[in-house]
Amino acid sequence: MFLLLVIALIVVCCCAGDNDTIRYTNQLYSNSFGAPGENATFDYVVVGGGTAGNTIAARLAETPGTIVAVIEAGGFYDIDDGNLSVVPAYCFLGTGSDIADIFPYVDWSFVTTPQQGLNHRSLHYDRGKTLGGSSARNYVAYQRPTVDSLQMWADQVGDQSYTFDRMLPYYKKSTHFTPPDFTRRDTNIALNYDPKVFHNTRGGPLAVSYANYASLTASWFQIALTRAGVAINNGFNSGSLFGSQRSTSTIYPATSRRSSSQTSFLDQGVATGNLKVYKGTLARKALFKRYDTASGVLVTTDDQDYVLNARKGVIVLAGAFQSPQLLMFSGVGPLKTLNKYNIPIISALPGVGQNISFLINDPAHAAQVVINYNTNQTGPLTGFGYLAFEKFPPPIRATLSPATQHKLAQFPLDWSEAEYFAGDAYMGYNTNYMTADPHDGYNYATLAMSLRAREIWTQMANITIGLEYLPGPNVTSDEQILTFVRESAIGLFHAAATNRMGRRGEEGAVVDSSCRVFGTRGLRVVDSSAFPFLPPGHPQGIVYALAEKIADDDRRGK
Repeated sequence: MFLLLVIALIVVCCCAGDNDTIRYTNQLYSNSFGAPGENATFDYVVVGGGTAGNTIAARLAETPGTIVAVIEAGGFYDIDDGNLSVVPAYCFLGTGSDIADIFPYVDWSFVTTPQQGLNHRSLHYDRGKTLGGSSARNYVAYQRPTVDSLQMWADQVGDQSYTFDRMLPYYKKSTHFTPPDFTRRDTNIALNYDPKVFHNTRGGPLAVSYANYASLTASWFQIALTRAGVAINNGFNSGSLFGSQRSTSTIYPATSRRSSSQTSFLDQGVATGNLKVYKGTLARKALFKRYDTASGVLVTTDDQDYVLNARKGVIVLAGAFQSPQLLMFSGVGPLKTLNKYNIPIISALPGVGQNISFLINDPAHAAQVVINYNTNQTGPLTGFGYLAFEKFPPPIRATLSPATQHKLAQFPLDWSEAEYFAGDAYMGYNTNYMTADPHDGYNYATLAMSLRAREIWTQMANITIGLEYLPGPNVTSDEQILTFVRESAIGLFHAAATNRMGRRGEEGAVVDSSCRVFGTRGLRVVDSSAFPFLPPGHPQGIVYALAEKIADDDRRGK
C-alpha cells in the first residue's frame, strides 16, 4: 500500500457569482425510489451511488425508455450529516487519522492495518457511504491530470481516446463553470484560470467555481512560493499542475454549498423519470446467466434479500476497495482467493484487488464567520486552502537515494512530485481536526505536504508571531523529523487501480479501455479502481470524466 503523506509545519499567524443556474435540492422526487424487498427489472443496474455511479446513471437515463436502478448503501448526506458535509470548509471534519474521528452515518468507517512506516499506527480511511459517495466527503478540489500523464494512460491501455485533448470534451461536458465573483471576495490573490477548458455557456450539472473568500495568509503563501521558485499556475485544469493557485472547487457559487454527484447528476437523472434509487441497500454480488453474462445484482435492504435484474448490463462503481470486493463475491478475482472461500468461478483474474495506488480561535470572530456564511455566503466557510505542485528542485533531488531518483525518472516530465497545501487552520498531527486546535486565542496557519516548508516560511517571517509551533524549532535532525513524519502522516483517500485497466491478456489487467471486465459479458467497473494508475493531482475531475466517457461508449455500442 502506498500512502500520500501529509505532514504539516504550523506557525501562529497575525492574519486573520452569478446566481446559480443549477438547481440545488435537498430531496429527490417521491416516485424516484425503488420498492425495497421486491424483485424488479431494469435496463441497467448501477452498484454505488457515488461520484461515478450517479454520473453514469444519469447519462444512461437520458436515453428515452432506458430505465436505470442505482444501489446505494447510504442515504442523503445533508440529512444524515447536516452542515458538516454541505458547508465546504467543514470538509476536513471527520477525516482525521484517529479511528475515533469517524462520522458513521456517511462514512464506511474503514481502518487500515498497522502501518510499519508510521510507527505501526492504524489510520482511519474516510470513504463516503452516502448518495454522492466521496464527492460528498472530499475536500471539494476540482482539477485535471497533466497532458503527459494522460498520454501515459492512453499508451499503457492501448487506447488513444484517453489523451488529454480527447478527454477534454468529457471534462467540459460534466461541469458548469462560474468565474470568481470579485464583488464577494478580496483580490489579494492572483487568481488565474483558462475559460477555454470549460463550456462558458453550457455544460453539465456539476458546479465548479471558487470560494467567496481569499485569505490573507494565502496571499503571503503565493508570494513565498513564487520566491521559492514555484510560479503561479493557470488554474490546474489545462493539462499542467506545476505552480501554485487557488484550486477550482465543486461549490455552488451563489449558495456556497458543496456540489456533489447527488445534487448534480442524480437530481438531474431522476427528473427524467427513468431512474430508480435504492438507498440504504447493500449490493451482495453480481448474478450471471449462461455462465459469464451479468444478469442482475443480489441486494439486501433491512435484512430482506431480493434481486434487481439487468437487461443490458451491470455497472459496478463501489470504489477502489469495494468494487474488487464485489467482483470477488461474484466469482471474478484471484483463483486462490475464490477457492479459499468456495466461491464459484466466473472469471479468474489475479489483478482484482491488487495494485493499489494512493494520498478559528477568537470566539467573536468565529461567530462572525458563521453570520457571513449564512447571510451572504462569503468568508472562510465557503472554502479555504491554497495548492501548489512541483518537481523536486535540484538541491532536494541530490539528497535522494539513487534508487529513488531512478524510480522518479520513470514518470513523465510534467508529473508533479511534491504537493503543497496552505491553509488558515491548525492541522496538528492530522488525527482529529475538530479537537486538535490549541484554543489559545491565536490564529494558526499550516503548510502541509511540503519538504520545503521551513524554506518557504522564511519568506513569510514578517507575518508570524513567535516561533514555529509544530513540530517546533528544536526538531532539526533527520531522526527527529522522521519521527514527526511517522506520527503525523495520513493518507489522502485517493485509492485507485485495484481493478486496473489494461490490454487483454496483460498480467494484472481486470478491465479493458471501455471498462468491461475480462472474461464476462455485460459487466463493467467504472470508478477509480479501473484507473491503470493514480495520475497526479486530485482525482475528482477524472472520475467524473471517465464516467462521462464510458456512458458515451455504451451509447455508441462500444
